[in-house]
Amino acid sequence: MIIDETTIYVIGFSITIIGMLGGVVYWLGGKFKEIEMRFGIIDERFRQIDERFRQIEERFKQIDERFRRIEERFNQIDERFRQIDERFSKLMRGLGALMRGSKGLSRGLMSLGDMLMKGSMS
Repeated sequence: MIIDETTIYVIGFSITIIGMLGGVVYWLGGKFKEIEMRFGIIDERFRQIDERFRQIEERFKQIDERFRRIEERFNQIDERFRQIDERFSKLMRGLGALMRGSKGLSRGLMSLGDMLMKGSMS
């Protein structure tokens, strides 16, 4: 069996193509490995960013809770002021009634004093 030139040429060319394809596949494998590694780094950064957002969200929840407590305390203070204002109003009304009563008492005592003075002079 004699191999003619065309067969040798086809075999040689095929081996060259297979070798080149092997080199390209090896090179592409390296590139894909590098790309995969970079995606791993990007994934890790996204995990870190997600964790940071989770921490920020937790901090906002704490701040919201503090504001809620502060608002609650202001409401308690407002209620205390309302109670104090109500007590003060009652006190002022009572004081006004007392003043009116004391004026009447004062006039009555002055009249009694006048009467006593007139009675001792006569």
